[in-house]
Amino acid sequence: WRYTKFSLAVYMGVNVVLR
Repeated sequence: WRYTKFSLAVYMGVNVVLR
């Protein structure tokens, strides 16, 4: 599924922003 990959990318991006 591409959605899972997209979700992972968003999660990583949010993690960086929160950092």
